[in-house]
Formats: sequence, C-alpha cells, structure tokens
Amino acid sequence: KSTGGKIVYSKDSVNVHVIHLEGVKIHSPLMKLKAGCKMPVWAVGVPEKLTPLVLGSIQPSLVFKWSTSVPDIVELQDVFHATGVEVPDRDRLSMRVVALKPGRVTIHLNVMMKATKYGSVVDFSDHLDLEIFEELRVVKPLHYKASTLLVAPFTHTYLRTNKD
Repeated sequence: KSTGGKIVYSKDSVNVHVIHLEGVKIHSPLMKLKAGCKMPVWAVGVPEKLTPLVLGSIQPSLVFKWSTSVPDIVELQDVFHATGVEVPDRDRLSMRVVALKPGRVTIHLNVMMKATKYGSVVDFSDHLDLEIFEELRVVKPLHYKASTLLVAPFTHTYLRTNKD
C-alpha cells in the first residue's frame, strides 16, 4: 500500500565545533640533534585540539614561513626536497631540519592568514631553540676507527675523545 510520501533510505548528521585559532607552536621530537642528522618539525595550533591536519585544511589557507637564525648550522628542507618538487608556502606545515655542524640555532615560524570578510590579516609566530652537537669520537689512539670499543677485564689504556 503506497501513501505517496517520501521514503528516507539513509540519514546522517554532523556536529561542527568552531574553535578560535589563538596561535601556533613548533613541535619537535628533540631539542638536541647530532650533526649530520635530520629531524622533522611541524606546526600545531593553539589550543592543542588544532592538529597539523586541521591547520592544513583551514580556508583561506595559512601561509607558513620557516627560517633559521644561523643557516650555516642547520638547513630547513620541505618534505619533498629530495624529489625536486617545489612546495608552496601554504603547504609547508612541516619541515625537515638538517643539522650541518655543531652550534646553537633558533628555528622561527611565521604563520599568516590573509584578510577575510570577517577580519584583517592575522599573523602568528613561534620559535624553537636547538642545540647541534658533534658525535663522540675516539681521537687517541690515532688509528682507532671502529664505532665500538672492546677491551679485556683489568685492561689499562689511555683513550682521548673529541669531548676532552
């Protein structure tokens, strides 16, 4: 028996939470890095509920400008650097820090949101202090090149490292 009414086969609903972006922070797994190593850094929003995935999907797009205080100590590369793909600033949500030589350096992040009909240009910034250290090496005896040192019990020897 047909009543002529509409039949609903599927129905769904979504709750939307609007969160005000109060700022950005740089997150990093380490604060000290060995020279020659690579490490990721990425932007997260304040409050913490604003994950990198949320920041990357904001419309209009945020513009991420990364810089370093001492370019001789670390190099900032985007994640597609090795492939030669040029990544626009709006997609540079995460970067790779390449430690070149020992020293202290500050990574800076400026995030800008272009003016919208609801407000003017919004600018956020953060910085991260990193220490780049040299790998511990044995320098005496002179011809020692191995990465491990195996000695017998009660052995007496003179070792000198690059940290002495």
